[in-house]
Amino acid sequence: MKDKKSNESTVDVQPRSFGTVRFGSHSMPALAAALIPGLVSSITMGVILAGFMPQTIPWLIKALIVTIVFSPVSVSLWWVILVDPNTLPGANSHAEENIESHWYGRAEQLSYHIFIGLVSAGCLLTSLMGADQWALMLVCVQIAMLLILALSYAFVRFAHHE
Repeated sequence: MKDKKSNESTVDVQPRSFGTVRFGSHSMPALAAALIPGLVSSITMGVILAGFMPQTIPWLIKALIVTIVFSPVSVSLWWVILVDPNTLPGANSHAEENIESHWYGRAEQLSYHIFIGLVSAGCLLTSLMGADQWALMLVCVQIAMLLILALSYAFVRFAHHE
């Protein structure tokens, strides 16, 4: 289907119970798309981990047991990676704008400020006690934290303006 304004091809995707995966102009069910890489990764884990198992049963049976155990988790992980969230029924298109995200951001800010204060007090206390190695280490930790803050601020600022 062509969009008349921008003259670009768009894909109409029907919502399915397990979502879909888009590959260019094609789409397919997400569960079917996650099945192949999920089984391949669980078989790989089975082959790798079977060599580390100390049981006296044959290697092939150990690999099969590990594969069976890891298959649901592996397929689920690949489904989460591959599914297009816009094709899930009932999906929130603005999930990042919920109250939990706001609370988490505030908790991050508060814990960072508390940690800066604790590291500063630790630097002062260790330097007064004469533990120069610990004071130097805490100063390095604080400098690293401030550099990370400055870099993340610059990244967020420039990413927000584009």
